[in-house]
Amino acid sequence: MNWLSALVWQQPLWFLLLLLIPLLWRQSRQAPAAINWPEAMARPTWRTRLWGSLPWLRALALALCVTALARPQLPLENQSLSSKGIDIGLVLDVSESMLAEDFAPNRLEAGKRVALQFVSRRPADRFSVTLFAGEAFSPCPLTTDHNMVREIIAGIQYGILRDNTAIGDGLATSVNRLKDSPSKSKVIILLTDGDNNTGYIQPKTAAEIAQSLGIRLYTIGLAGQLSFFPGAVGPAINETLLREMAEMTGGRYFRAEDGTGLERVYAEIDRLEKTETENAVVRRAADKYYVFLWVALLVIATEWLLRYGVLRVLP
Repeated sequence: MNWLSALVWQQPLWFLLLLLIPLLWRQSRQAPAAINWPEAMARPTWRTRLWGSLPWLRALALALCVTALARPQLPLENQSLSSKGIDIGLVLDVSESMLAEDFAPNRLEAGKRVALQFVSRRPADRFSVTLFAGEAFSPCPLTTDHNMVREIIAGIQYGILRDNTAIGDGLATSVNRLKDSPSKSKVIILLTDGDNNTGYIQPKTAAEIAQSLGIRLYTIGLAGQLSFFPGAVGPAINETLLREMAEMTGGRYFRAEDGTGLERVYAEIDRLEKTETENAVVRRAADKYYVFLWVALLVIATEWLLRYGVLRVLP
């Protein structure tokens, strides 16, 4: 029993009660006058031997009870991982061009689907959601309530904002959600399929604000080689602008030409933005007094059965 040597005692003063054992021993050694076995004078029998063991059993029971009172504990050491999430702003283009069907079933639904998967893979992070078309709107502040985040993303539809593409306004609105966050790591993921053509804030100005606040920007250009949308002749993404905005903040620009490509983009961002984990050593102790208490009860029961059962002398 190696664990016995590792025990620590929370209340060792109870061991002073062990000084009572000699007194108990002297009293227990005195055989009752009612018992008279003449044959015991000749030679020891199994009865006399058992009777001589009774003081030992009583002393052992007392020692075990005192040991239980001293509250023996076995120190334990657990190692656990604690996660420290990052703050992520999801910015999604909801303009009319996002209804193009070069992604199945269309760009908007493909973007929502992959964003939902991304949120589910990062349980320790806080998320906000911002939508933009000709104007910007943020229906979800930074929150750890991932169920609410997923419900908002799943409910996004075309037509909730007037049309056109205000990339700068969308980015600035998301920056405003993250600017007061105390988190050391703040990220914005902006997904669009067009070029900035309206709005109050220029995209580069919004990117400069993000840079000054330590917010890293990942931009995603969403369009296939051919755009199946009325009046579209090909991708209208301003890749130069999106790349410059991302690199300005220490982020990256990605191009997704189909659903699989979009999933790879989010997987890469997931790899780049690792959630911090810390090793924490938790020290605790397991009480072991009950072991000694149960053994003491067993010894007491044995002593009682011997004294008043096996060794009892009937008149």
